[in-house]
Amino acid sequence: MASTLFRIGSRFLWKTETGSNSSDSTIRRGALGFAVPVGYAVDGITAREIIGIQKLAGKYGVATFVHARFSSQADPLSGALATSEFISNLGIYGGGLLFHHIHQQALGTTDMVLNRIDDARANGLNVLGEIYPYNFGATIVAADYLVPSNYGPAMGRTYSDITESATGKPLTKERYEELMQAAPTTAVTFLGSTDEVMLSALARPGTTVVGSDAFPLTILATGENAFDWDTPYEGLGGHPRGAGSYALVLRLVREDDLMSLMTALGKMSYDVARFLEDSGVSLMAYKGRIQVGADADITIFDPETVTENSTMDEPGLPSTGIPYVLVNGTIVVKDSEVLEGVYPGQAVRMPVRN
Repeated sequence: MASTLFRIGSRFLWKTETGSNSSDSTIRRGALGFAVPVGYAVDGITAREIIGIQKLAGKYGVATFVHARFSSQADPLSGALATSEFISNLGIYGGGLLFHHIHQQALGTTDMVLNRIDDARANGLNVLGEIYPYNFGATIVAADYLVPSNYGPAMGRTYSDITESATGKPLTKERYEELMQAAPTTAVTFLGSTDEVMLSALARPGTTVVGSDAFPLTILATGENAFDWDTPYEGLGGHPRGAGSYALVLRLVREDDLMSLMTALGKMSYDVARFLEDSGVSLMAYKGRIQVGADADITIFDPETVTENSTMDEPGLPSTGIPYVLVNGTIVVKDSEVLEGVYPGQAVRMPVRN
């Protein structure tokens, strides 16, 4: 099953070739699973294709990584319905299932959705929800869920809740329509979930893990993406989650007693590694834990000072209170400075299959 995302005007669709052998080929060569961004192709990916993807995931014992169909708290086309589509397929065909930033899709129904995930896990299903610690997200202006007919009545927001990353300015109806016609892939940030919903989901034991869902930052002076390693931390536009998510969680643990420190560390490391291990990625048995024989990927931080510094105005600022980072046993951050020319990391792949 080979899928290609393409654009017609300002709308995005998926072309899926169910007769190809590309799935077998990529999984056999080490792919970790199937990414399913149906939320960006609500009208372009059918239920038949969603069923087919999870059936393949079950066949190979791998996971699907999902941005579900609807970002909405309004029935009938709600985030709750969208997550049910995948959970039912998981129950029938097996494999694993990770819902990315589920609070931004389920919104006011997040607690109900997480209750369903609890019940699914209690019945032996390998499913998790991922949360990033912000009530706003980052995407392109043409994202299906930002169309006014959804973002307004179904998400409870308006044009001014969307910010153009390259300018830092909230959108107006006129600017939104201009971008949709001339530059539909323009990077934006947008308000979605409430803080209360996000924090409750983040602290929920067992059901959720911490992620960043990092999105490329924009160099404000040029409008280009900040891809190069030597890009300055300042003068960037976009979402602060790429630089601050994990330090923010640790600060919330310290200042707000959001959850225990060990629970937070599990959500950032072991819980994620265990999910992937249970989804066929055998190399993850050596990740997310400190023990003899495990990979020495270690972040050393001061729980009394670790803090995120990235903001909407300066989203690229690095976190502080993290003096050392080791990757594969090699120091890559020393005295809080990233070392240049040190690249000891190794790719994580599925075992190659004949």
